[in-house]
Amino acid sequence: MKDNDSQLIYEAYGDEHNPPDNPGPLSSDVYAAMDKQDGISYLMSKYQGMGESQLRAHLYVLNELLEMSEEERVRATGEDG
Repeated sequence: MKDNDSQLIYEAYGDEHNPPDNPGPLSSDVYAAMDKQDGISYLMSKYQGMGESQLRAHLYVLNELLEMSEEERVRATGEDG
């Protein structure tokens, strides 16, 4: 099953990973989708080799961070912007 970004790239060029040298009119949307897909693939690679308990721990932390306000998140992560 393809997600919307992969489908957009595939429909525009027939190949979700290799657009042509002369992109069509939707090229900005396609390249944005490819960048997003690359970013997600990069993040997924960071979890390679982790066991279920490690993945669940990361999921717990991410969910907690998402529930926080921006100010709370800055405090919790030690970042000052």
